[in-house]
Amino acid sequence: MTPPRVRVGGVFQSGTDGEQLRVATEADMADLSNLVDDGIKQATGQAKADLEAQVKLLVAAHAELAAKQKDTEDKLSKALGSLKEFETAALKASDANGKMAQCQKSLVDAVHSGATEFTGCPDPTDPNAGGCGEYPDVDNGVLQGHGTRRGAVRVLECKAGYDRASSSLSGIVTCNGNDNGNDEWSDGKQSRCVATTTTTTTATTTTITTTVYKPWILVYRQKNCKIDTKAVQEGKPIGNTDTDDCFSRLTTIKNFKFDAKFTFKLKYPNPKQKHEIVWSQTSDPTTSEAEKVANYKEISVEARAPWDFKHGGTKFSGLAKSSYPTITYLDGERRGYWFSIGHNAESFPGVPYSHMVNKVKCQGKWDACEVELWVKNKDQ
Repeated sequence: MTPPRVRVGGVFQSGTDGEQLRVATEADMADLSNLVDDGIKQATGQAKADLEAQVKLLVAAHAELAAKQKDTEDKLSKALGSLKEFETAALKASDANGKMAQCQKSLVDAVHSGATEFTGCPDPTDPNAGGCGEYPDVDNGVLQGHGTRRGAVRVLECKAGYDRASSSLSGIVTCNGNDNGNDEWSDGKQSRCVATTTTTTTATTTTITTTVYKPWILVYRQKNCKIDTKAVQEGKPIGNTDTDDCFSRLTTIKNFKFDAKFTFKLKYPNPKQKHEIVWSQTSDPTTSEAEKVANYKEISVEARAPWDFKHGGTKFSGLAKSSYPTITYLDGERRGYWFSIGHNAESFPGVPYSHMVNKVKCQGKWDACEVELWVKNKDQ
Protein backbone atom coordinates (compact mmCIF):
# COMPACT_ATOMS: atom_id res chain seq x y z
CA MET A 1 0.00 0.00 0.00
CA THR A 2 1.32 3.38 -1.08
CA PRO A 3 1.70 5.64 1.87
CA PRO A 4 -0.23 8.90 1.69
CA ARG A 5 1.52 12.10 0.70
CA VAL A 6 1.48 15.06 3.02
CA ARG A 7 1.50 18.57 1.60
CA VAL A 8 3.99 20.85 3.23
CA GLY A 9 3.58 24.38 1.84
CA GLY A 10 3.97 24.13 -1.91
CA VAL A 11 5.52 20.64 -1.62
CA PHE A 12 3.95 17.20 -1.34
CA GLN A 13 5.92 14.85 0.86
CA SER A 14 5.42 11.09 0.76
CA GLY A 15 5.00 9.24 4.00
CA THR A 16 7.86 6.75 3.53
CA ASP A 17 10.97 8.00 1.86
CA GLY A 18 10.31 11.73 2.14
CA GLU A 19 10.12 12.24 -1.67
CA GLN A 20 9.05 15.77 -2.41
CA LEU A 21 7.11 17.01 -5.47
CA ARG A 22 6.94 20.70 -6.42
CA VAL A 23 3.40 22.05 -6.73
CA ALA A 24 2.74 25.33 -8.62
CA THR A 25 1.57 28.17 -6.55
CA GLU A 26 -1.13 30.66 -7.55
CA ALA A 27 1.61 33.12 -8.57
CA ASP A 28 3.08 30.48 -10.84
CA MET A 29 -0.29 29.89 -12.41
CA ALA A 30 -0.75 33.61 -12.90
CA ASP A 31 2.63 33.89 -14.63
CA LEU A 32 1.80 30.94 -16.86
CA SER A 33 -1.55 32.47 -17.76
CA ASN A 34 0.14 35.75 -18.63
CA LEU A 35 2.64 33.97 -20.84
CA VAL A 36 -0.12 32.17 -22.69
CA ASP A 37 -2.09 35.38 -23.10
CA ASP A 38 1.01 37.18 -24.48
CA GLY A 39 1.66 34.37 -26.94
CA ILE A 40 -1.94 34.42 -28.11
CA LYS A 41 -1.87 38.20 -28.49
CA GLN A 42 1.44 38.12 -30.41
CA ALA A 43 0.20 35.39 -32.75
CA THR A 44 -3.12 37.14 -33.24
CA GLY A 45 -1.40 40.50 -34.00
CA GLN A 46 0.91 38.98 -36.66
CA ALA A 47 -2.00 37.15 -38.25
CA LYS A 48 -3.98 40.37 -38.30
CA ALA A 49 -1.08 42.29 -39.86
CA ASP A 50 -0.61 39.60 -42.50
CA LEU A 51 -4.32 39.63 -43.24
CA GLU A 52 -4.39 43.42 -43.57
CA ALA A 53 -1.43 43.31 -45.98
CA GLN A 54 -3.19 40.70 -48.12
CA VAL A 55 -6.37 42.80 -48.14
CA LYS A 56 -4.40 45.86 -49.27
CA LEU A 57 -2.83 43.86 -52.12
CA LEU A 58 -6.24 42.58 -53.18
CA VAL A 59 -7.71 46.10 -53.08
CA ALA A 60 -4.79 47.46 -55.19
CA ALA A 61 -5.13 44.60 -57.71
CA HIS A 62 -8.85 45.20 -57.96
CA ALA A 63 -8.30 48.93 -58.54
CA GLU A 64 -5.72 48.22 -61.30
CA LEU A 65 -8.06 45.71 -62.95
CA ALA A 66 -10.93 48.19 -62.77
CA ALA A 67 -8.75 50.89 -64.40
CA LYS A 68 -7.72 48.55 -67.23
CA GLN A 69 -11.33 47.52 -67.75
CA LYS A 70 -12.36 51.20 -67.89
CA ASP A 71 -9.58 51.95 -70.43
CA THR A 72 -10.66 48.98 -72.56
CA GLU A 73 -14.28 50.11 -72.39
CA ASP A 74 -13.27 53.65 -73.45
CA LYS A 75 -11.23 52.35 -76.39
CA LEU A 76 -14.05 50.04 -77.45
CA SER A 77 -16.51 52.92 -77.22
CA LYS A 78 -14.26 55.10 -79.42
CA ALA A 79 -13.79 52.26 -81.90
CA LEU A 80 -17.52 51.74 -82.12
CA GLY A 81 -17.98 55.49 -82.59
CA SER A 82 -15.39 55.55 -85.40
CA LEU A 83 -17.05 52.54 -87.03
CA LYS A 84 -20.38 54.29 -86.88
CA GLU A 85 -18.86 57.42 -88.46
CA PHE A 86 -17.26 55.28 -91.17
CA GLU A 87 -20.57 53.53 -91.89
CA THR A 88 -22.31 56.89 -92.09
CA ALA A 89 -19.63 58.31 -94.41
CA ALA A 90 -19.71 55.17 -96.57
CA LEU A 91 -23.48 55.39 -96.91
CA LYS A 92 -23.22 59.06 -97.86
CA ALA A 93 -20.44 58.33 -100.36
CA SER A 94 -22.41 55.45 -101.85
CA ASP A 95 -25.48 57.65 -102.15
CA ALA A 96 -23.40 60.47 -103.66
CA ASN A 97 -21.73 58.10 -106.14
CA GLY A 98 -25.11 56.73 -107.14
CA LYS A 99 -26.47 60.20 -107.73
CA MET A 100 -23.30 61.20 -109.62
CA ALA A 101 -23.50 58.12 -111.85
CA GLN A 102 -27.16 58.83 -112.58
CA CYS A 103 -26.34 62.46 -113.32
CA GLN A 104 -23.54 61.47 -115.68
CA LYS A 105 -25.73 58.95 -117.49
CA SER A 106 -28.47 61.54 -117.90
CA LEU A 107 -25.97 64.05 -119.29
CA VAL A 108 -24.53 61.54 -121.77
CA ASP A 109 -28.04 60.57 -122.87
CA ALA A 110 -28.78 64.25 -123.38
CA VAL A 111 -25.70 64.64 -125.57
CA HIS A 112 -26.70 61.68 -127.70
CA SER A 113 -30.21 63.10 -127.98
CA GLY A 114 -28.88 66.34 -129.45
CA ALA A 115 -29.42 68.59 -126.43
CA THR A 116 -27.59 71.92 -126.53
CA GLU A 117 -27.86 73.01 -122.87
CA PHE A 118 -26.46 71.17 -119.87
CA THR A 119 -26.61 71.79 -116.14
CA GLY A 120 -23.54 69.61 -115.52
CA CYS A 121 -22.50 67.50 -112.55
CA PRO A 122 -22.09 68.16 -109.69
CA ASP A 123 -24.04 71.14 -108.36
CA PRO A 124 -21.77 74.24 -108.47
CA THR A 125 -22.94 75.19 -104.97
CA ASP A 126 -21.38 72.02 -103.55
CA PRO A 127 -18.81 73.18 -100.94
CA ASN A 128 -16.58 70.25 -101.85
CA ALA A 129 -16.29 71.30 -105.52
CA GLY A 130 -12.75 71.63 -106.81
CA GLY A 131 -10.57 68.70 -107.80
CA CYS A 132 -9.46 69.02 -111.41
CA GLY A 133 -9.47 72.81 -111.41
CA GLU A 134 -11.15 75.06 -113.93
CA TYR A 135 -10.94 73.98 -117.56
CA PRO A 136 -9.19 76.60 -119.75
CA ASP A 137 -11.21 78.57 -122.29
CA VAL A 138 -11.64 76.79 -125.62
CA ASP A 139 -11.25 78.85 -128.77
CA ASN A 140 -14.35 78.72 -131.00
CA GLY A 141 -16.22 76.64 -128.45
CA VAL A 142 -17.39 76.32 -124.87
CA LEU A 143 -17.26 73.53 -122.29
CA GLN A 144 -20.85 73.13 -121.10
CA GLY A 145 -21.52 72.38 -117.42
CA HIS A 146 -19.79 73.68 -114.33
CA GLY A 147 -18.49 70.84 -112.14
CA THR A 148 -14.77 70.66 -111.28
CA ARG A 149 -14.48 67.98 -108.60
CA ARG A 150 -13.93 64.26 -109.12
CA GLY A 151 -16.78 62.71 -111.11
CA ALA A 152 -17.77 65.97 -112.81
CA VAL A 153 -18.91 65.68 -116.44
CA ARG A 154 -18.48 68.47 -118.99
CA VAL A 155 -19.40 68.56 -122.67
CA LEU A 156 -17.47 70.43 -125.37
CA GLU A 157 -19.72 72.29 -127.81
CA CYS A 158 -18.08 74.00 -130.81
CA LYS A 159 -19.31 77.01 -132.75
CA ALA A 160 -20.81 76.60 -136.20
CA GLY A 161 -18.11 75.77 -138.72
CA TYR A 162 -15.92 74.07 -136.10
CA ASP A 163 -15.72 70.52 -134.87
CA ARG A 164 -14.20 68.78 -131.87
CA ALA A 165 -10.56 67.69 -131.82
CA SER A 166 -10.67 65.68 -128.64
CA SER A 167 -9.67 62.31 -127.24
CA SER A 168 -13.42 61.84 -126.81
CA LEU A 169 -15.25 62.00 -130.15
CA SER A 170 -18.49 62.79 -128.29
CA GLY A 171 -16.83 65.79 -126.61
CA ILE A 172 -17.52 64.42 -123.11
CA VAL A 173 -14.79 65.28 -120.59
CA THR A 174 -14.76 63.90 -117.04
CA CYS A 175 -12.83 64.76 -113.88
CA ASN A 176 -11.09 61.54 -112.89
CA GLY A 177 -8.93 60.50 -109.95
CA ASN A 178 -5.46 58.95 -110.18
CA ASP A 179 -3.70 56.37 -108.02
CA ASN A 180 -1.43 59.11 -106.69
CA GLY A 181 -4.43 61.02 -105.32
CA ASN A 182 -4.42 63.79 -107.91
CA ASP A 183 -7.45 64.57 -110.06
CA GLU A 184 -7.23 65.55 -113.71
CA TRP A 185 -9.47 66.04 -116.73
CA SER A 186 -9.79 62.92 -118.88
CA ASP A 187 -8.48 64.71 -122.00
CA GLY A 188 -5.61 66.46 -120.20
CA LYS A 189 -7.28 69.81 -121.03
CA GLN A 190 -6.39 69.24 -124.68
CA SER A 191 -9.84 69.30 -126.35
CA ARG A 192 -10.05 71.86 -129.14
CA CYS A 193 -12.45 73.14 -131.78
CA VAL A 194 -11.03 73.07 -135.30
CA ALA A 195 -12.45 74.24 -138.62
CA THR A 196 -14.55 71.60 -140.37
CA THR A 197 -14.35 70.57 -144.01
CA THR A 198 -17.21 72.19 -145.93
CA THR A 199 -18.58 71.54 -149.38
CA THR A 200 -20.67 74.27 -150.99
CA THR A 201 -23.05 73.59 -153.89
CA THR A 202 -23.49 76.80 -155.90
CA ALA A 203 -26.82 75.72 -157.37
CA THR A 204 -28.58 75.85 -154.03
CA THR A 205 -25.94 77.75 -152.01
CA THR A 206 -26.40 75.14 -149.30
CA THR A 207 -23.41 74.35 -147.10
CA ILE A 208 -23.14 70.73 -146.04
CA THR A 209 -20.72 70.03 -143.22
CA THR A 210 -19.45 66.49 -142.86
CA THR A 211 -17.09 64.96 -140.34
CA VAL A 212 -15.48 61.70 -141.42
CA TYR A 213 -13.79 59.43 -138.93
CA LYS A 214 -10.16 58.76 -139.81
CA PRO A 215 -8.41 55.82 -138.13
CA TRP A 216 -4.99 57.39 -138.91
CA ILE A 217 -4.11 61.09 -138.75
CA LEU A 218 -1.31 62.54 -140.88
CA VAL A 219 0.93 64.79 -138.76
CA TYR A 220 3.94 65.17 -141.09
CA ARG A 221 4.83 64.93 -144.78
CA GLN A 222 8.00 65.95 -146.60
CA LYS A 223 8.00 65.31 -150.35
CA ASN A 224 10.67 66.91 -152.55
CA CYS A 225 10.74 70.05 -150.40
CA LYS A 226 12.82 71.68 -147.72
CA ILE A 227 11.44 71.87 -144.19
CA ASP A 228 12.27 74.74 -141.85
CA THR A 229 13.69 72.67 -139.01
CA LYS A 230 13.62 75.56 -136.54
CA ALA A 231 9.97 76.33 -137.31
CA VAL A 232 9.06 72.69 -136.73
CA GLN A 233 10.99 72.68 -133.44
CA GLU A 234 9.07 75.77 -132.35
CA GLY A 235 5.78 73.97 -133.04
CA LYS A 236 4.75 76.16 -135.96
CA PRO A 237 2.33 74.57 -138.44
CA ILE A 238 3.57 74.07 -142.00
CA GLY A 239 1.21 73.78 -144.97
CA ASN A 240 -2.52 74.41 -145.16
CA THR A 241 -3.96 70.91 -145.56
CA ASP A 242 -2.72 67.37 -145.21
CA THR A 243 -2.60 67.08 -149.01
CA ASP A 244 0.33 69.54 -149.20
CA ASP A 245 3.77 68.14 -150.02
CA CYS A 246 5.28 70.12 -147.15
CA PHE A 247 3.02 69.61 -144.13
CA SER A 248 3.56 69.53 -140.34
CA ARG A 249 1.17 69.34 -137.41
CA LEU A 250 3.54 67.56 -135.01
CA THR A 251 2.26 69.51 -131.99
CA THR A 252 -1.09 67.69 -132.27
CA ILE A 253 0.52 64.33 -131.45
CA LYS A 254 -0.20 64.91 -127.75
CA ASN A 255 -3.96 64.63 -128.47
CA PHE A 256 -3.69 61.02 -129.64
CA LYS A 257 -2.41 59.14 -126.60
CA PHE A 258 -4.82 56.33 -125.87
CA ASP A 259 -4.46 53.51 -123.33
CA ALA A 260 -1.29 55.29 -122.10
CA LYS A 261 0.54 54.97 -125.43
CA PHE A 262 0.92 56.45 -128.92
CA THR A 263 0.69 54.29 -132.04
CA PHE A 264 2.64 55.59 -135.06
CA LYS A 265 3.12 54.65 -138.71
CA LEU A 266 6.28 55.79 -140.55
CA LYS A 267 5.96 55.51 -144.34
CA TYR A 268 8.33 56.00 -147.27
CA PRO A 269 5.77 56.10 -150.13
CA ASN A 270 8.24 56.19 -153.02
CA PRO A 271 7.10 53.34 -155.33
CA LYS A 272 10.63 51.95 -155.43
CA GLN A 273 10.82 51.85 -151.65
CA LYS A 274 7.37 51.45 -150.08
CA HIS A 275 8.83 50.94 -146.64
CA GLU A 276 6.49 51.13 -143.67
CA ILE A 277 6.76 50.41 -139.95
CA VAL A 278 4.01 50.52 -137.30
CA TRP A 279 4.92 50.68 -133.61
CA SER A 280 3.83 52.04 -130.25
CA GLN A 281 5.68 53.99 -127.56
CA THR A 282 4.57 55.75 -124.38
CA SER A 283 6.77 58.85 -124.79
CA ASP A 284 5.73 61.86 -126.90
CA PRO A 285 8.60 62.41 -129.37
CA THR A 286 7.96 66.17 -129.43
CA THR A 287 8.47 66.52 -125.66
CA SER A 288 10.93 63.72 -124.88
CA GLU A 289 14.60 64.20 -124.10
CA ALA A 290 16.98 63.81 -127.03
CA GLU A 291 17.30 60.16 -128.09
CA LYS A 292 15.01 58.99 -125.24
CA VAL A 293 12.16 56.61 -126.18
CA ALA A 294 9.96 54.89 -123.60
CA ASN A 295 8.40 51.45 -124.06
CA TYR A 296 9.03 51.01 -127.79
CA LYS A 297 7.11 48.03 -129.24
CA GLU A 298 7.18 47.01 -132.90
CA ILE A 299 3.77 46.06 -134.35
CA SER A 300 4.41 45.46 -138.06
CA VAL A 301 7.08 46.06 -140.71
CA GLU A 302 6.84 46.24 -144.50
CA ALA A 303 10.23 46.52 -146.19
CA ARG A 304 11.94 45.45 -149.41
CA ALA A 305 14.84 44.02 -147.44
CA PRO A 306 14.53 42.55 -143.93
CA TRP A 307 17.46 44.54 -142.56
CA ASP A 308 16.23 47.95 -143.72
CA PHE A 309 14.63 48.75 -140.33
CA LYS A 310 16.86 46.46 -138.27
CA HIS A 311 20.40 46.94 -139.51
CA GLY A 312 22.89 46.83 -136.62
CA GLY A 313 23.41 50.11 -134.81
CA THR A 314 21.13 51.99 -137.19
CA LYS A 315 18.05 49.88 -136.51
CA PHE A 316 14.79 51.72 -135.91
CA SER A 317 13.88 52.05 -132.21
CA GLY A 318 11.09 54.64 -132.01
CA LEU A 319 11.00 58.41 -132.52
CA ALA A 320 12.56 60.99 -130.20
CA LYS A 321 14.14 64.43 -130.45
CA SER A 322 17.39 64.23 -132.39
CA SER A 323 20.79 64.90 -130.87
CA TYR A 324 21.51 66.83 -134.10
CA PRO A 325 18.94 69.66 -133.70
CA THR A 326 20.53 71.92 -136.32
CA ILE A 327 19.98 69.25 -138.96
CA THR A 328 16.71 67.54 -138.05
CA TYR A 329 13.98 67.65 -135.42
CA LEU A 330 13.28 63.95 -134.76
CA ASP A 331 15.04 60.73 -135.69
CA GLY A 332 14.47 57.02 -135.23
CA GLU A 333 17.85 55.61 -134.22
CA ARG A 334 20.14 56.45 -131.37
CA ARG A 335 23.59 57.00 -132.92
CA GLY A 336 23.00 59.20 -135.96
CA TYR A 337 19.88 60.68 -137.53
CA TRP A 338 18.46 58.03 -139.84
CA PHE A 339 14.66 57.98 -140.15
CA SER A 340 14.70 61.82 -139.97
CA ILE A 341 11.55 63.86 -139.40
CA GLY A 342 11.97 67.62 -139.86
CA HIS A 343 15.20 67.49 -141.91
CA ASN A 344 16.30 70.78 -143.45
CA ALA A 345 17.08 69.47 -146.96
CA GLU A 346 15.10 67.99 -149.86
CA SER A 347 16.87 64.67 -149.52
CA PHE A 348 17.39 63.20 -146.09
CA PRO A 349 18.44 59.98 -144.33
CA GLY A 350 15.47 57.65 -144.37
CA VAL A 351 15.80 53.86 -144.23
CA PRO A 352 19.52 52.93 -144.00
CA TYR A 353 20.91 51.15 -147.08
CA SER A 354 17.54 51.06 -148.85
CA HIS A 355 19.04 53.02 -151.76
CA MET A 356 21.66 50.32 -152.14
CA VAL A 357 19.06 47.55 -152.22
CA ASN A 358 16.38 49.29 -154.27
CA LYS A 359 18.56 51.76 -156.14
CA VAL A 360 16.43 54.75 -155.16
CA LYS A 361 18.09 58.03 -156.07
CA CYS A 362 17.16 61.54 -154.91
CA GLN A 363 18.38 64.96 -155.97
CA GLY A 364 20.87 65.06 -153.12
CA LYS A 365 23.19 63.05 -150.94
CA TRP A 366 20.61 60.99 -149.08
CA ASP A 367 18.32 58.13 -150.08
CA ALA A 368 14.91 59.56 -149.12
CA CYS A 369 12.95 62.40 -150.71
CA GLU A 370 9.52 61.52 -149.36
CA VAL A 371 8.37 60.51 -145.88
CA GLU A 372 5.08 60.54 -143.94
CA LEU A 373 4.35 60.20 -140.22
CA TRP A 374 0.88 59.10 -139.11
CA VAL A 375 -0.57 58.73 -135.61
CA LYS A 376 -3.43 56.37 -134.79
CA ASN A 377 -6.78 57.88 -133.82
CA LYS A 378 -9.02 56.58 -131.06
CA ASP A 379 -11.02 53.53 -132.12
CA GLN A 380 -14.68 54.23 -132.84
